[in-house]
Amino acid sequence: MPEPAAPKKAEERSKKQQGRSLAEPAGTDVGAAGKRMETKPRVPVRYCTLGTRDSARNPQTLVEVTSFAAINKFQPFNVAISSNVLLLLDFHSHLTRSEVVGYLGGRWDTNTQLLTVLRAFPCRT
Repeated sequence: MPEPAAPKKAEERSKKQQGRSLAEPAGTDVGAAGKRMETKPRVPVRYCTLGTRDSARNPQTLVEVTSFAAINKFQPFNVAISSNVLLLLDFHSHLTRSEVVGYLGGRWDTNTQLLTVLRAFPCRT
């Protein structure tokens, strides 16, 4: 009597997923039929175009980074990051196939203008 085909199909699917290249673009995903579904690439917006916060805005909007040197100013504060946070961020960035997102927590010292990052909370997108 032949064995059921269902366990074999699940095993084949897991082998296909293991064989996926780590270098695949972040916007691709493999559906149930094994076809790749493309997601729309997210384009960063300039900070000056954001306006005020409201509930209609996507909270995952990418914002373009602008350096203080580009606007001829000095950075008005310093940032210190715990080595544990750096390790967790590095680990998270190597495990995710999309943007590295999450929350950072820490302390702000108004006297020294120092932002100290003490905790990291990685998230999935």
